[in-house]
Amino acid sequence: MTRAQSQAGALEEAAQALARGQFTEAEALCRAALAANPRHAQLRALLGASLRRQRRLEEAEAELREVVKRWPRSASASPLRSRWCSGP
Repeated sequence: MTRAQSQAGALEEAAQALARGQFTEAEALCRAALAANPRHAQLRALLGASLRRQRRLEEAEAELREVVKRWPRSASASPLRSRWCSGP
């Protein structure tokens, strides 16, 4: 399995956990995958979403701002940009 396949599998698994309402599992899966590849925008956005669903809003906002800041043209950043494009 290639690194890209591994990242895609982790992303899919985390997205499924989030869809099932298993927010802490989604967070753990994202964090584990991000440890291997911290520059994966979709995983970071999904981590932000899982934190938001756990009502850990400050942490979620920090992750989502990072996506917009580091990958402004990424598809993951597009829906976030309007909400967090201004300010610090």
